[in-house]
Amino acid sequence: MITAFRIRPLDGAEPFVFDLIPSETASQYILLDAKGLDPGAISPIGYGNSTDGVQYTTMQSNERIIDLTIGLNPYATGDLVFNSLRARLYSAIARGRTPNVYFDVMINETISATVPGLITNVSAPLFTKTPELSLTITCLSPYLEAPEDTMALFELIEPANVRLEETQSSVPTGFELAVDFILASSSWGIRDPDNAWFFNIEHDFIASDDLRISSVADNLSVSVTRSGLTTYIADKVVSGSTWPLIFIGENIFTLMADPALYNLGNVVYRRKFWGL
Repeated sequence: MITAFRIRPLDGAEPFVFDLIPSETASQYILLDAKGLDPGAISPIGYGNSTDGVQYTTMQSNERIIDLTIGLNPYATGDLVFNSLRARLYSAIARGRTPNVYFDVMINETISATVPGLITNVSAPLFTKTPELSLTITCLSPYLEAPEDTMALFELIEPANVRLEETQSSVPTGFELAVDFILASSSWGIRDPDNAWFFNIEHDFIASDDLRISSVADNLSVSVTRSGLTTYIADKVVSGSTWPLIFIGENIFTLMADPALYNLGNVVYRRKFWGL
């Protein structure tokens, strides 16, 4: 159960905590209302590999705008001045082009999900019986993310098929994969079992080559390390390839090169969520 929302400045300043339920042990401020935590408009992205129409490879959405209404915790004690919250938030308003705060979804003291953003509006009327403050956070990413990466292994279920079960993430997400060659190979790739898409690299791999693939949206890359020297070989990705993604549920990939030629390492990815 969500217990609070938190705004955490990237510069390490004291975070702003807004509890959902007022109590004697809660923070000085409580959340009265929140908008922008649902999924926004979601659009499918397709590609034309099918003779029967368009195949969908992933989904996309626009930026996320979070609007919060903050009030005073009636149980709070001590020298509580609402103006101090206003002043602190004013100082955190975005002045640059990059996110400067994290919006955290809290379950007790644990971050359940987070998204970077910019404080783009603070409204706090001075003359009112019941002090309230409205706050807008503009998040360039539409997704809420887990605070840490998930590490898993592909399960070999058939001679050339591997499986990964994802039970929590609701957004298709890229991943990082390590492939360690034990014998020479002229290529490495994976594809959909029904041939709806493929991802293939044509390169002369030798034993002890260390292949690293990242299909993470903002870090697409392919590299191979040989004798301590790393070379980026994204230009060896075969034309028409689709960067692989992990979807919620069962993910099955067909290995395009003989599995006896290499070992698959860890699959590393960050879980993402359309909303709360």
